[in-house]
Amino acid sequence: MKDLVSLLTAVAVTLMIGTVISVVAQQEGGGGGRASISFSAADTSVKRRAKPAVKRTVPKRIPIKKSAAEYEAEANRLYDQKDYDSALVAYQNASRLKPSFNSLYRTGWLHNDFDEYDKAVLALDQAIALDSTQSVAFAEKGYALRRLKRNDEAIAALKMAISLDPQASIAPFELGALYNEAGKYAEAIRYLRQAIQNRSDYVEAYSELGLAQRRQGRYNDALDSFNTAIRLGPEDSDGYMGLGDVYFYGLKDYSKAIDPYVKGLSYEPDNRVALYNVGYSLNDVERYADALGYLEKAVQLKADDYKSYAEIGYANLQLKNAVAAIAGYQKALQYKPDHATSLFGIGDVNYDIYKKYDVAVEYYKKGLVYDPENASALYRLGFSYNDLGLYDQAISALLKVRSLRPGWKTVPNELGYAYLMQKRYDEAASMLKQAIAMDRDYQLPHYYLGQTYCGTGNKAAATAEYRELQRLNSQYATKLNDLIRKM
Repeated sequence: MKDLVSLLTAVAVTLMIGTVISVVAQQEGGGGGRASISFSAADTSVKRRAKPAVKRTVPKRIPIKKSAAEYEAEANRLYDQKDYDSALVAYQNASRLKPSFNSLYRTGWLHNDFDEYDKAVLALDQAIALDSTQSVAFAEKGYALRRLKRNDEAIAALKMAISLDPQASIAPFELGALYNEAGKYAEAIRYLRQAIQNRSDYVEAYSELGLAQRRQGRYNDALDSFNTAIRLGPEDSDGYMGLGDVYFYGLKDYSKAIDPYVKGLSYEPDNRVALYNVGYSLNDVERYADALGYLEKAVQLKADDYKSYAEIGYANLQLKNAVAAIAGYQKALQYKPDHATSLFGIGDVNYDIYKKYDVAVEYYKKGLVYDPENASALYRLGFSYNDLGLYDQAISALLKVRSLRPGWKTVPNELGYAYLMQKRYDEAASMLKQAIAMDRDYQLPHYYLGQTYCGTGNKAAATAEYRELQRLNSQYATKLNDLIRKM
């Protein structure tokens, strides 16, 4: 019997690392080196809503005028010519001679365009002091205050603008966008619908409405809003990016996220978040080489984009480019040393490609410090321990996986193997029968269970497993029959 057990051990170790278990492991306990996606403030909509400042230029020398009216007329002419810096100087000259609502309002407007929000508020307050019945001044002030994060003041100004002109569209849009940023989506939707009611072709309002609906989990409504934005503004990136966001963050249908993101990137090629999302989605649909192109551009735009480096590592892992995969994961760890996904990824390279299970163990253990309930990493840790003959450690890791993923059939199979190697035959048989109950055609537990019965001397039961293997896998059947003949 001692010789028989030694033979069992040798054969089982050889087959444990064979093709069948590797395939199943990829399906159920496949790599820990891939990030999961959940809603994040870093979606593409955040970058999209930031309007770029008007580029400053050297203003022209404004000829001396005799009156404020002449300066104001000159300012209007320069404004119409899009010479905004010169127009600003002329409006300021007009205000020095004789302040008027128009010159101060236009001064505030231009400061907003230059992202000089404090100066905008100062000018607009002076304009409002001269005429407090003008909705546009309160709307422009609210715009500035929103960007200064003075939200309560912005809300008050925008609501005043709406009360003065219920048919206005900009003020309810700004208020809806502000409520979106504050996470008050019902209020956002209310004001954005008002903006759309007042201006039916308001592309930006439809995109902002779609954002609020997505964050409420109303994905079909969000899709309708973004598709309307695209129809009204086919060359505006917002609708495409928003549509991609619904599929990516909301429905998690990464295959459908790709096309709208790619279209959006044709108008906004440096949207780093969208580049990452396309790369992630292409990885998800197994277009790994295509994914690398987008991810590599993302890290060019932001050198410390550790998530993109991790996805680069994952794509190369799937392409079996071990050196490039490790380089990607190590680059991610350079910027975020506690990034569990990248630690697991290096473990996966050693597990899947190099078959260096001792190295894989070290990286899985490091990653589990930061993500202790990652079932895939725990499973692969247990598998690696089994391969290294460290069965107590394997059992400890695999029992944790079993509590996290009770439906994974590979786990009781791997536990059964560990118990078999320890000659704990009753526990081995119990686990292997559980694996078979989950999938009667799962080959390995039949093989291991046959070995278990050989270990206990139950030739009839071992023969029954042999007959099952004749149906499932002739190679395993032959090997088990060789063991039975030696009983």
